[in-house]
Order: sequence, then C-alpha cells, then structure tokens
Amino acid sequence: MQLWSGGTVTSVTGGKRISIPTDPEAVPRQVVIDYRDKNKSGVISSRIVIPAAIITETADVSLVRTDAVKWEVTLEAVYNGTDDLAYILTNG
Repeated sequence: MQLWSGGTVTSVTGGKRISIPTDPEAVPRQVVIDYRDKNKSGVISSRIVIPAAIITETADVSLVRTDAVKWEVTLEAVYNGTDDLAYILTNG
C-alpha cells in the first residue's frame, strides 16, 4: 500500500510499518482543517478547505507514548485551474 505522502505500509512481525519519506512527493492533495472557537454567542465551527496543496517542508517528529504526536508541515496551496485557491466555511 502506498500513502498519499509517498510513504509505504508494509507488514512486519506483530503489525505494520509505515515509512514517511524525508522528501514527500509533490503531488497536490485536498486539505481540510476543522476548528472550533467559543464566543459570547456560542460555539463557532469553521472549516478551511484547500482544494489542491502540496507539502513543501516537514519538521522532526517526536513520538512520546504519553504525549500527542506533533507533526509540523508547511503546505503550499496550488491553483488547479477550476476552484478557488482556498475557502472557509463557517457558522459564525
């Protein structure tokens, strides 16, 4: 199986091994980021949609069993000729 980042998943004793390359393929993919915020009126839900983006940079990943995994990436929106570069959907 090949991942969207150019990495691969292989079977190993007791599970799976997921490889994440240091130089991911520059293949545009859709990116969606959901977030919520509170104000005096209630909860505002928003969604940022980037129809086509590529990963241009990654940072080191630290895996600690008791912490959340943080994987810093830099994305670049790529105009695909048919959609907006990006848009935001919100209820607030």
